[in-house]
Amino acid sequence: MIWIRANHLPKRRLGVQRFTFRPERTAGAAFALALLLLCAPAPSAAKAKATAVAPAVDAAIVVTQAVGVGPLADRLGNLTVDRIAKGSLRAFGPGEAARLLRARGGPDPLRCGSDAACLGDVARLLEVRWLITVGIGRFGEMYGLEIGALDRASDGAPRTTSSTYAAPGPEWEQALEDALGKVLPAELLLPPARLSVRSNVPDAELLVDGVRHGFLPLAGPLLLPEGSYALELRKAGYSVARRDLSLAAGEEMSTELLLAPVAVPARESRTNLWPYYAGGASVLSAAVAAVFHAGASSDMDTARSLKSAGKPFAAERSDALSQIGTARVLYGVAGAAAIGAITLYLLDSGSGTATGPRSEPNPTASSSGTASASHTPLSESDSPASEALQWTTTSLPRVDAEAMLHGQKLLPSVAPAASAPAEVAVRPAPQRP
Repeated sequence: MIWIRANHLPKRRLGVQRFTFRPERTAGAAFALALLLLCAPAPSAAKAKATAVAPAVDAAIVVTQAVGVGPLADRLGNLTVDRIAKGSLRAFGPGEAARLLRARGGPDPLRCGSDAACLGDVARLLEVRWLITVGIGRFGEMYGLEIGALDRASDGAPRTTSSTYAAPGPEWEQALEDALGKVLPAELLLPPARLSVRSNVPDAELLVDGVRHGFLPLAGPLLLPEGSYALELRKAGYSVARRDLSLAAGEEMSTELLLAPVAVPARESRTNLWPYYAGGASVLSAAVAAVFHAGASSDMDTARSLKSAGKPFAAERSDALSQIGTARVLYGVAGAAAIGAITLYLLDSGSGTATGPRSEPNPTASSSGTASASHTPLSESDSPASEALQWTTTSLPRVDAEAMLHGQKLLPSVAPAASAPAEVAVRPAPQRP
């Protein structure tokens, strides 16, 4: 035990201020930290597989060039929205896109021009897969129209097409139709197929090509481009239902996916480590408590020596009492951990289920801790037997500091339990005729 005294500090009423370093207290803190880490649940190694969610909007239309055309740029943007809406994409126009970009601190599409990196940031902030760009300019008696499409699902550069027209310009609806057909997949411009999905189980999750589309029943049919799709329906406690189908442009189809309940698999027999953890905590608590117990004994011996020599001994006595209190707490933790370990072990091994004769306590049990029991066979074929159940109550070690100070040994005392012969009442088996 190491003592560090600071004699230069101001004195108090009870004596000199003193700083102490206790190795056993450090050990107690380390034990408490280790116990917390031991009881904390370990993070699961298995992680749920991430699944993409179908976006609410598939595309956004933005104006990237508007030179000398006035309101014509906004008109072309709105015409593009109308044409995209006839296909399978869900899109919003330049006005909504500009408002969202300002709210989210994004770049101005007019400053992006044909810069792929800038356009990629715009699409990311708008949370859309397709970004369709419209550029229009008038140079003298000529109009220049540039239409582009950026697909975030691919790492390629935007696909663009440009055309020039003499004033007063072409039929802009037809010009946009031709330009969009060059930069977008043809199936996106065709009328979408309408797919209705039903199931025999509500609240099942629907996935189309691995993309989540919500839980059944859906608010309305799915609008999908022409093509082939893999449907998957999931719900906990049911087998996964799958179906592959092909949809044509403008087709309306209804399908039903049936879920079948699955049997709960038998629980794998695995070794439950918690009883061993609790047992280890009990042993560790008892060991640390013994360290504090020994320290208290040493301090109390020192206090008795100082008292015999007529010197101040209050500090040593206070330290001994403090360590005794800590030891009592740790003894309690050790006992609780031991009880928990035994309980967990019995529950895990199935010992809590009685398969033999049942014992009932006798009301005439003595108060000294010994109980009598009556033993009754469960069936006539069982042979009579006598059995005594003795319950022994133990208490945690208690230390009387004042008794220690007057010379008595610092040893835990356990009151011996009075023993009494167990009374067994055996009911004789009835005689068979």
